[in-house]
Amino acid sequence: MRNAFKKVLCLAFALCLLSAFASASGAAARSSDYLSAYRASLSAGSGGDISVYAVVMGRKSYPEIGVSRIDVYESSNDGKSFSYYDTFYSDDYSSMMGTGSYYSKYALTFTGTVGNQYKATVYCYAGDENGSDAKPYSTTAVTAKR
Repeated sequence: MRNAFKKVLCLAFALCLLSAFASASGAAARSSDYLSAYRASLSAGSGGDISVYAVVMGRKSYPEIGVSRIDVYESSNDGKSFSYYDTFYSDDYSSMMGTGSYYSKYALTFTGTVGNQYKATVYCYAGDENGSDAKPYSTTAVTAKR
């Protein structure tokens, strides 16, 4: 009985260590010389409107910080499969880019088909005269509402 308890305790400790290493490697994957943190999400409004919200934190103040590109995917079969829908670029939508060390706003709203699901890959960006970096962030799917 005592031996079994030790084995369970060792297994739990090993899982905690592996979890900590996985979290650390995930955090490293989200950082760069330009970006300290970033994330994005979709929300469904009325009339099929889908809004893309992004938060981008830079390592310092930048003349350009925000979202450089959004690749949108659509599913008409309850999320079983997604196909390419559209790509939006910051050159075409000024709301996708800002200045400073922090960007937090609705980057874009597009109109989808009511009942279909949408997800996106949002490229979070920061750059200056010395260079730039853009990291992809994949959102979860939302369903367009009436």
